Amino acid sequence: MSVITVELICPDCKKKFNLNAAEALEKITISCPDCQCYLPEDELKDFKIAVKHMLQVNQVH
Repeated sequence: MSVITVELICPDCKKKFNLNAAEALEKITISCPDCQCYLPEDELKDFKIAVKHMLQVNQVH
């Protein structure tokens, strides 16, 4: 089984960080590990929809 990693860039401090796509679906919140900037709830919902689609297309569970 392959692992899909999503690279994110914080809009506040511009630092890059990675999340395991499957683990990201389980998170209640996603925040920058450097400055703690949180992804807004509506964007988190859209992000999870996109990740689910990406995992389904790539058949990764």
